[in-house]
Amino acid sequence: MSGGRRDERRTLSYRWTRRTRSCVAKLLVLVVLSGCVAAGGADDGTVRVGCDGNGLAFDVTRIEARSGATVRITFVNDATAHEVYHNLVVVRPGTAARIARAGIVAGFERGWIPVDAAVLAKSRLLTPGERDEIVFPSPPPGDYPFLCTVPGHYPSMSGVLVVR
Repeated sequence: MSGGRRDERRTLSYRWTRRTRSCVAKLLVLVVLSGCVAAGGADDGTVRVGCDGNGLAFDVTRIEARSGATVRITFVNDATAHEVYHNLVVVRPGTAARIARAGIVAGFERGWIPVDAAVLAKSRLLTPGERDEIVFPSPPPGDYPFLCTVPGHYPSMSGVLVVR
């Protein structure tokens, strides 16, 4: 009888170890996959977009999101020069140049952002060191430009929100 119990314990121990390894492996896969999504897109976390120092460029030029997901962008004006203003505006495909021109007409009082149906989401106008959170539902699948509409900053300050 004692031999039977010993075999039973080994079997339970083996099953527990096998089950534990299986659970750990599944958890690791989930952690790796969630890290990929957060690093490459806006499905499970906030994407940080900053400026290339005092240059006229975003430090992130491609954001990926799934259709129907919530897009969260933390926009940071990383400029150090005094009075270097920036904004981030997400627009409908094919409208970036028109919105940039309309931003000039909108003027400083409106943060260089026009009132236009093509504007899907926007930050406020930021001074150096400031940040703003932009949260909006992702639009249907497509490539949606984002840009800075401060005069002279577009097209060098632009990128694309890719929705799949």
